[in-house]
Amino acid sequence: MRRHGAANELSLLLVDHPGFDPLTGRHGGSRLAEIHVPLSRWLDYLLTRADVDSHRIAIYGDGLGAAYATQAAKHDDRFVAAVCDGGLWEAKERAFAVRRISGGVAPNVGNRMVSPSHVDSKSLAALSWLTLIGESDFAAVEDVEDIRILNLRSGLNHDLKVFTDEETASAPGQVDNPTLAKEFAFDWLRRQLKSTMRAPTKSEDAFDC
Repeated sequence: MRRHGAANELSLLLVDHPGFDPLTGRHGGSRLAEIHVPLSRWLDYLLTRADVDSHRIAIYGDGLGAAYATQAAKHDDRFVAAVCDGGLWEAKERAFAVRRISGGVAPNVGNRMVSPSHVDSKSLAALSWLTLIGESDFAAVEDVEDIRILNLRSGLNHDLKVFTDEETASAPGQVDNPTLAKEFAFDWLRRQLKSTMRAPTKSEDAFDC
């Protein structure tokens, strides 16, 4: 992660999100507060530094952190770009809840993605999202594409990169070729943040978002 950031002239603050302890579990409180309040405080810290450009701050949620990155980007407009799940996890949870509540009475209820809840889309107009997914990922590519369409219809800027089995990085979490995924994501971030340095990348021909 640090190598890819440096290659694109980007500084990183690496954070292991708190409150995710499988031994002690959660200690009450709002899950939403657990997610975006700490992230906002980290932003507060960054903005106290003279070497941080407040107009060029992005968030990268790696692995399961992609869902946290979505929540953080939605609730703090100081982020200008996010590598995240675009609301997929939340939409899955909402679809599951609809299925349970309906009890299977209504046909096809919960079979398709339910639009993730967003704050006013106007407040997210300047925010760009990138979601990475592989053909052999746990999540279905079709579900991710549905979420992207819903987001685009809401006026959000949402790019999607689907890694094919042929180009690799198509396994869950891109574990089969994490370098390719990171190169793609950081090249996208560099362009969104308008970094002046052009870093060589093997994923140059992989852009389809």
